[in-house]
Amino acid sequence: MSETIIKENLQKILEDATGRVVLATFSSNVGRVSKLIESAEKCGRTVFLAGRSMERNITIARNLNFLKCKERTLQRISPKVDQMDPKKVLVLCTGSQGEELAALTRMAKGQHKFVKLKKEDTIVFSSSPIPGNERPISGVLDNLLEKGVKIIDNKLMDIHVSGHGHAEELKLMTALLNPKFFVPIHGEVHMRYGHRDLAVRELGYKEDDCFIMKNGRGVVLNDRGCRLMTEKEKIKSQHNYIQERKPLALATVEERKHLSDSGVLLIQIDQDKGKLKSINYRPLGFLVTDKKDSFFQELDKLIKPLWAKAYDASRPTSAVEKQIKERVDHFILKFLNLRTDPIVEVVVC
Repeated sequence: MSETIIKENLQKILEDATGRVVLATFSSNVGRVSKLIESAEKCGRTVFLAGRSMERNITIARNLNFLKCKERTLQRISPKVDQMDPKKVLVLCTGSQGEELAALTRMAKGQHKFVKLKKEDTIVFSSSPIPGNERPISGVLDNLLEKGVKIIDNKLMDIHVSGHGHAEELKLMTALLNPKFFVPIHGEVHMRYGHRDLAVRELGYKEDDCFIMKNGRGVVLNDRGCRLMTEKEKIKSQHNYIQERKPLALATVEERKHLSDSGVLLIQIDQDKGKLKSINYRPLGFLVTDKKDSFFQELDKLIKPLWAKAYDASRPTSAVEKQIKERVDHFILKFLNLRTDPIVEVVVC
């Protein structure tokens, strides 16, 4: 199936829809986006762009003359989208993969600033789910159905064709290029091994001349040929976390994971010259939150005699806090039968 058929079907949707059409597709598919805009012009629809990547890619395409249309055909999303004749509106947006902050996802949740979906609207998914995105896409579909809109996807109509080459196309491209070495670079690891096996099985390449790269471990090309980087040559690669435009230390991320998994128990011990006055507990995300629970009664029974034994005016308070914390850690794991340690902080006041 070709993009020509896709264009014809999408144009038919634009012609037949009695209300607004909201169409989600890959913003990087400039060829399809340009055909959509052409079709919208023919149908007398103004195209509103929703989503940063959609706006950015269309701007680049226009600057490079890959996309030609009348100036008034394209508009950034604005309140006008709700004020115009619905039959004259096409909203071209991001979110075909259920991305959390994408335009279509926010529309489906009723959180978009300008687009409030109505039952007369038609939502079109000119895409297919990328493996792993099925759940978020399903969530968007559920929200859309709750709003009563009409939904058209690739299962109902031929409105998407994969941009990935099939086996025969991969073979043809490789044969035309006739490379000395073969290095598949796109897709998951098992896909790249499959691509390599195709070259070996169907085109006669030797496995020694095919290389599967990994993160940080690329290939070295020189006058002696091609080879994979050694472990010593490997470039360090890892996840980099950003929050509020500032780098986040990996240790901080791990602490947050720990917090989300087991929670925190803050223990404040009030004393006066060694005499225990009170023990206050503050559980945060902790398994037990009811202060009347027997767990806290048992903690009292543990800490009170431990305090009497451990306290010494000549010792630093931090030493007593550490001793109590160690015993409490052990007690919690055993009493609650936990597999991971919660974060326990003991403060003596």
